[in-house]
Amino acid sequence: MFKWLGKMVDSNEKEIKKLQPLVSAVNALEPEFMALTDEELKSKTAGFKAKVTAEYESLKGDIDSLRSQLAVTVGQEDRNKLKDKIITLENSCFEEIIPAAFAAVREAARRTLGLRHYDVQLMGGAVLHDGRIAEMKTGEGKTLVATLSLYLNSLLGRGAHLITQNDYLARRDAYWMGPVYHALGVSVASIYPMQTPDEHQPSRLFEPSYNSGKDNDPWRHYRPVPRKEAYAADITYGTSAEFGFDYLRDNMVIDLSQCVQRPDGPYFAIVDEVDNLLIDEARTPLIISAPDFEAGKLYQSFARLVLRLKPAEDYEVKIKERLAELTEDGWTKVEGLLKREGLLKSENLYDPQNSSLMRHLRNALSAKEFYLRDRQYVVDRDPDGQPGIVIVDEFTGRKMVGRRYSEGLHQAIEAKEGLKVREETKTYASITIQNYFRMYDKLSGMTGTALTEAEEFSRIYKLEVVAIPTHRPMVRQDNTDQIYKDVPSKFKAVVREVEEMRAAGRPILLGTVSIENSDLISEMLRKKGILHEVLNAKKHEREAAIVAEAGKPGAVTVATNMAGRGVDIILGGKLEGYDPMADLKAHLAEELSKTPLDKDKLTEFERDIARAETEIARLQGQINTARLEYIQEIKTDASTAEKSGKLAEIESLEKKLKTTAEGYLAAYGGWVADMSRELPDSPKKTVCNIDTGRCQTVIDKERKRFNEWLERYVAVVKAGGLHVIGTERHEARRIDNQLRGRAGRQGDPGSSRFFVSLDDDIMRRFGGEMVRGLMDRFGFDENTPIENSLISRSLENAQKRVEGYNFDVRKNLVEYDDVVNKHREIIYGERKKILSGADLKSNILDMVKETIDGIVAERLTGLDYQDWDIAGLLADLSAFMPQPEGFTAEEISRLSSDEVAERLKCAAEAIYEKKEQDIGAPILRQIERHLMLRVMDTLWIEHLTFVEHLRLEAGWQTLRQVKAVDAYKNEGFRAFEDLLDGIKHDVVHAIFKVQVVKQPPGAAAPPRVQAHHAPLAVGAAPASPKAEVSSPMAGIAAPRTAAPTAKDAEGHKVGRNDPCPCGSGKKYKKCCGA
Repeated sequence: MFKWLGKMVDSNEKEIKKLQPLVSAVNALEPEFMALTDEELKSKTAGFKAKVTAEYESLKGDIDSLRSQLAVTVGQEDRNKLKDKIITLENSCFEEIIPAAFAAVREAARRTLGLRHYDVQLMGGAVLHDGRIAEMKTGEGKTLVATLSLYLNSLLGRGAHLITQNDYLARRDAYWMGPVYHALGVSVASIYPMQTPDEHQPSRLFEPSYNSGKDNDPWRHYRPVPRKEAYAADITYGTSAEFGFDYLRDNMVIDLSQCVQRPDGPYFAIVDEVDNLLIDEARTPLIISAPDFEAGKLYQSFARLVLRLKPAEDYEVKIKERLAELTEDGWTKVEGLLKREGLLKSENLYDPQNSSLMRHLRNALSAKEFYLRDRQYVVDRDPDGQPGIVIVDEFTGRKMVGRRYSEGLHQAIEAKEGLKVREETKTYASITIQNYFRMYDKLSGMTGTALTEAEEFSRIYKLEVVAIPTHRPMVRQDNTDQIYKDVPSKFKAVVREVEEMRAAGRPILLGTVSIENSDLISEMLRKKGILHEVLNAKKHEREAAIVAEAGKPGAVTVATNMAGRGVDIILGGKLEGYDPMADLKAHLAEELSKTPLDKDKLTEFERDIARAETEIARLQGQINTARLEYIQEIKTDASTAEKSGKLAEIESLEKKLKTTAEGYLAAYGGWVADMSRELPDSPKKTVCNIDTGRCQTVIDKERKRFNEWLERYVAVVKAGGLHVIGTERHEARRIDNQLRGRAGRQGDPGSSRFFVSLDDDIMRRFGGEMVRGLMDRFGFDENTPIENSLISRSLENAQKRVEGYNFDVRKNLVEYDDVVNKHREIIYGERKKILSGADLKSNILDMVKETIDGIVAERLTGLDYQDWDIAGLLADLSAFMPQPEGFTAEEISRLSSDEVAERLKCAAEAIYEKKEQDIGAPILRQIERHLMLRVMDTLWIEHLTFVEHLRLEAGWQTLRQVKAVDAYKNEGFRAFEDLLDGIKHDVVHAIFKVQVVKQPPGAAAPPRVQAHHAPLAVGAAPASPKAEVSSPMAGIAAPRTAAPTAKDAEGHKVGRNDPCPCGSGKKYKKCCGA
């Protein structure tokens, strides 16, 4: 597996060389675009769109033909080939304009943010546009890189999405890059969950002309918009959960106008920290569910029961597979305990009627052994304010507030902690992260650590990884691991290292794998009198403030896990934002408020001098760029940086800024004087005093702010930069590399070291005892570490084995999920046709006719009518339609079976036409639509529940020498056929009987439906935002109440065409399942 990685690295150099001509072309266009006015730059977008649209229209026939083939293609490999052809054709529409479009984005960023895309960032943008993964190290400016391909792909008019790690980044990045997009004339929006109770529209559109009017509002230019308008924006930022849940909700609506996403489906997406989402969370389905009430007594009983079971004696703990399996003695003991509790329904725990007890036992053991407090979860207030279990993301250390494990695991943990056990949930709709993103025409990603997972990206997602060179050479020093005998001695060594680095004036970042360990280290540092900050799931809300200070000299930060934080640690600390233009405008607003000038005339005047404001912003941008270049010179050689002409350049730009700002204020002052002369005498007339001297104050304030930061920055650089300490190896090398990557950003100095103990999880699983034997043999005491490259390589090999195992698990999951994914595509496709106004009348009549043919074929067998079951025929007919007039047993006996079928079909059609006349065609069309949706949704929910049980039970098929996934596919196919039969059956048996009724006042509200984000590996379902859904059949009598799923004597589901388990000899659908 890992030899493949070497080949990939060799080909990477070739890919970088292929990108060089594009970089040269963009650089050649830079002077031309710098000379454009703001309006000329913005108008470039219209020209680009026209070219792309014209090219797309010329290829539309070929693209539509490929899409039609894709819609009917089943094999995943063939589907991937067709998608590649579509992407190639669509990408060809952009080829001519890519250099100019990138040059436009670079210039817009330079003017609005003072940031200019480096050559390597242009390469990253090109890789993303191609639909590949760009590996870019921490601090290389991935947020800025994304603007290139997002802008380019938005020109097609189908929307471009940026998938962020969390809700904060979805808002921050869209707002931060908003001025760039606005300067180019494209719209950008952000979608995120509700943050406060009064926030009814959790979607925002960036609009500089809008002002929230709130003091200290960091998002003042975000205009609240409906979710649909956010998706209609050219570019939309949001989390995977928000995009995925909106997709599921759109497939639960009863009218197309309620859909929020674009009707033509998702087109282009960039996934930030793509390895975290598509690798770490690959087994995480998005689930929309509602409560399925069940008493919590069983959970509490099993929580007590497993406390009486002993590891190794009663059950075996398999850490690698995260399984706890009962031994023979354990089975006997559990059966005895259950009998005493009166819970065992038969003598044997294996019996089908005890299957629910098996699930409770499995969850209780998992909760005891694998779900530990302050590691996988914390006990905190839930969204309702009650004490509850809050899941902690093991990769980022963040609290996943509102999310819940599914399949009863969350309830088992609640029972273990002695908390109130909440009801279980019933799945209404679900999709895995993998399958949601596979729906995009073109998918790309960014991350600092993708090469170690390159094979998985290629094989599962068909995404190639390209490692983008750093802008400045990486100078970070990665020290060899120090391995200690036990955890206490390891932590003592960590504290000693912190003291040493802190004395040298270096900032230190300590990475831990659990909240428990971060609290332990924090207490040890406190006892030593070392000031520090703790960044973990318990202090999520203070994250930005803590990270902002983490790069200051001597700062010590303990972080549960820095993976996916999305915020860089800046040496010297964060350079606090200051906007000179905002300061000048505040001064103007204060003075102008003192005079009764005409506000309409003021607006006209501000438009006239808008160019001066733009020039001030442009000069500030040039100053920021010059300062960044000066900082890079300091990194290279601090002594020669002071002798370069960069400081003189900065001073010259500051003088130009001062002169321009003075002219700006003077223009305002002159205008106020002119307007005041036109006013009648009043006490306020001479109060306004616009001071041009304010400009020097602003320049001095801004310069002081920068110089104070620069002093801290130089001190940290000279001391050696940020030192990263890892207190434990993660099972994935990628997570360790993410922690290391916090140091050495953009050519900064830095270092890292991991401290490992033989009691750490990874060492206990792979070779820890062997190393302990060596240490004992050579007389190592607890405080003496081993620093040996051979052991470090052995540890890395252990990580590779775990990665390989996890890769196989995820690959296997794709095969399982493809089964439900095909079912989902068909059902959602049919649902969309219904909402789009498909001819349901003819469809329903076809169902009725097929049902009649089936009844006739079953009841009227043989040539002699005396062998016919005419009574059964009439009974079957009366179950779903009124008996035709004059259609008696005597009449039937005179006809052939074909004639009977034809007469019945004509009669059914006539009855249907009469019903249409009685209630009116428009109302019947509405009933048809609502009935189809109601039946389809009801049975789809049952189907999802059943196939999930099939998946959990598939592993037992290996005992029959049948491959589990093959058994699941076969049973899944059979279940889907039953689903389609069930939809036809329920529609036919309801359409003639359904009646229009008035909704009684005070009717019960529809169930609360929750959106869940659930780790599937353990059958879990954490909850995200709640969403109300209205009943698709409001105001219409329901066709039936869903019956419990029937099972045979062996506990298997009975299909509609199977023999009825009651022993009647009839098919289940004709007997108990009717």
